[in-house]
Order: sequence, then structure tokens, then C-alpha cells
Amino acid sequence: MSGCISAPYSGKNYEFLFNDPAGTLKDRAFEVLRHKNVFRYRTKTIKSGGVIEVEIYPVWNTQNETRRAKTYATRKAQENVNDRNSKKALTRIINNNFKKDDYHITLTYRGDLPNEDKALRDI
Repeated sequence: MSGCISAPYSGKNYEFLFNDPAGTLKDRAFEVLRHKNVFRYRTKTIKSGGVIEVEIYPVWNTQNETRRAKTYATRKAQENVNDRNSKKALTRIINNNFKKDDYHITLTYRGDLPNEDKALRDI
């Protein structure tokens, strides 16, 4: 992982940013993200429950660079982005709705499961 990404834009160039559990990129994130055609970076702060996230987005110098970045996205890369975004959305919902001292209970049936109407009545 070098300090500069000089190849044409590719989602693969930035994959390592999402696999940094120790947070080692925190202090040098902009240096690692540097790209010659990025005009500046925009940040987005999200607070969900007691968790604060900061996401960093590039602002490209030209529309052509934006179009070029989109053409390098593969179907698999887009699936990865969609998967990551859906996990983030679920995590945020959980963070907003559950606190440290909350309880939960899991109930099951012995034997055959009842039909949906009976299960709803039991709840």
C-alpha cells in the first residue's frame, strides 16, 4: 500500500480502505487517497446511536474523470459496494434502536412450526 494511487481509477485501488479494522489509515487517509485528478475530498459524517462514522469521497477535476471512474467499475465491484452499503445501513439501524443495556429474547417451537396466523397470535 503506497502513499499515492497513480493508476486509472478503480474501485479495487480503494478496497483496502474498507478492510482496516485497526484504524491505521485514520491519520494519513488523505495521503493514501491522493490521486492526480482529484480536485478535493468531501467528507460525510454519520451518527447512529453512540457511533460516529466519517466517509471520504473524491471530487474529480472534470466530468470526464467522473465518467472514466464509472467505466472502470465492474459488476463484481458494484456488487461489493452494494453489499457493503446494505451492511452499513443495517448496522446504523441497529445502533439507533438498541443500546448497551437492552434485552432480547429468542423464542422457538418444539416440533413442527405453526402457520403464520398462529405464530402472530402467539406473539
